[in-house]
Amino acid sequence: MKLGFAALAACCGMAMLLAVNGQTLSGLPSLDYAPPGYTSGQKSVSFIDLGMPGSGAAYELSATDPLVAPPAGLTPNTPDQIHVTLGEATDSGASVWVSWATGTESFVTNPQAPAYPSNFYKPQFADPAKTVSIVQYSLTSGGPYLSVSGYARSYIQTYIHDGNTYVSNLFHHVHVTGLPYGQPVYYKCGDPATVLSKEFTLSLPTSLRPKTPTYPLRLGIVADIGQTQNSSVTYQHLVANKPDTVLFIGDLSYADNYNDKGGDTQITPTVPPTNNVLYANTTKTLAQTYQPRWNTMNRLLQNAGNGAQLTYSFLPGNHEIERDEFLRPFQGYTNRYRHSYEASYSQDPLFYSNDIGPVHVIMLNAYDGYLPNNTLDVTVNGVSQVLFGNSGGPAFPTGNYPQSTLGAEQFSWFLNDLARVNRAVTPWVIVGWHQPPYNSYSVHYKEAECLRQMVEPFLYNYGVDIVVHGHIHAYERTFQVLNYKLDGCAPRWLTMGDGGNQEGLYKTFASAPNTNCYQAGACSSVTPSAAPQFCATLQNGYYAPPNGTQPNYSAYREPSFGHGILTIFNSTVAQWQWFRNQDNLPVVSDSQYFVRNPKCNNFSPGTPLPVESTAPPATTAEPAKVNPIKAVIDADKAIKGQLADAIFG
Repeated sequence: MKLGFAALAACCGMAMLLAVNGQTLSGLPSLDYAPPGYTSGQKSVSFIDLGMPGSGAAYELSATDPLVAPPAGLTPNTPDQIHVTLGEATDSGASVWVSWATGTESFVTNPQAPAYPSNFYKPQFADPAKTVSIVQYSLTSGGPYLSVSGYARSYIQTYIHDGNTYVSNLFHHVHVTGLPYGQPVYYKCGDPATVLSKEFTLSLPTSLRPKTPTYPLRLGIVADIGQTQNSSVTYQHLVANKPDTVLFIGDLSYADNYNDKGGDTQITPTVPPTNNVLYANTTKTLAQTYQPRWNTMNRLLQNAGNGAQLTYSFLPGNHEIERDEFLRPFQGYTNRYRHSYEASYSQDPLFYSNDIGPVHVIMLNAYDGYLPNNTLDVTVNGVSQVLFGNSGGPAFPTGNYPQSTLGAEQFSWFLNDLARVNRAVTPWVIVGWHQPPYNSYSVHYKEAECLRQMVEPFLYNYGVDIVVHGHIHAYERTFQVLNYKLDGCAPRWLTMGDGGNQEGLYKTFASAPNTNCYQAGACSSVTPSAAPQFCATLQNGYYAPPNGTQPNYSAYREPSFGHGILTIFNSTVAQWQWFRNQDNLPVVSDSQYFVRNPKCNNFSPGTPLPVESTAPPATTAEPAKVNPIKAVIDADKAIKGQLADAIFG
């Protein structure tokens, strides 16, 4: 079969690694160490049930729970679901995006929905004559206030099975720039002529300041939170730990765990859909979603996650894909969350980078492409095998678990971004994407092998310090590892998919007897796991660890819900702490000091590898306030009145 871009990059990337500095491994030991009372050796802990809520729909927060219910007195003009994302850092001050929702969502029955065959996530900007998006802010509580205007947009999600179309409410985004570090900022949002929110206090510590940050910087890290009782505990513990800002590594609302009617059982159509060639001849249960779950998610973020007063940075996970019948993915995500992606020369809202104090953070979209089919012929130890993808069909269109890869545009941008890092300004580099390549749990085991082989050489060459993930509903921290070998100059890998979602914890390790082999108990050099992935690799003759064995790269793993705090003390030393939900907040379940080794060849990367031009795109300005949906409506006269009334009414 022909190799796609990802496979080609994986091949060439590993070859390039061998050529850099004439060696593959540094041969240097890790300088990381555990604080007193903790161990630097391996630790594998079984799930400890101390009365925490279980998993499943029964533990979802009730629609009437104050954390997710519409607030009392909510009107169509009242700002709702208020949250703040961290914007680009500049010498003139901090910037943030203040976002909120107004209006009402609705369902339109059996329209001829507009299709965008060449644009997966096309925003529909609200009519500027009817919509006002204003943030008023001040350095003094109660004002006087300065005003900044933004824009609003909505989207249409066509449901696959029943012909209904979801029409979202309006999502407002205002870019506030030039804010001082170290001083509280007081703000309101909404429309001054109708309704403004109450005043919120936003904190932007001096640890977030570029070039001259104050130490320490406290980064909160979470993923896979969902909307359960466990989710609220995670948020409450996170906020109580007082992070300076938070990285959210994908899988937010889990709206796609619900069917088009809002139930928690996926619907199998009795009549094949006829309005799209992909689904025309199947009654298979296809990916579904219930978009109103996004609104409850953002109320939980505001109420439990302090989203209106604590800055977050998001990236997409598999549960954000949510393709509609016209294959448009990520609509719920891209319309609700706004980042300054243009400032990092990205032209795609799904991947970006930012300088957060002394840390350069790169946020990637691991679902940015697909393999052409769901089988792959490989040879392992001289034995030919056919490996199957795990999406149950064409790898990109149908499921929520396509093979993980970066498209050509994102991969090129990623290499350029790594090359632009200035270690004198940001000595630490953190990269995040959703799926962990180093995962010793049986679920999703080696699911990201193609992506690992594609990007790991560059992570190493450019001296990336930490890589963070979600996806696995449990916790795991690795030692410094490169290509499954311990290396004191390689990244540490953190899996934080333990936020508390309704799917529950993953409690089985890949080495558990009778779980990872075709034949019970027969782990051999020619028999991979029962759920083999693309880009298969063996370690010491095994696809998965032998029965009962914790892989050498795995430092600490535990199936418990929780959150993490990374404290950057200076340019070379940081402390990682993981907090379980079962424990009182002061209890740290895992802790390790990370130390950057100046003897590593990649400590301060020299001449970067050849990459494309780093020139920014022609414009990075915010889109003009136009009304592109008018063109969509005019192109389809049959739905003009119906959709216009639903969106603008």
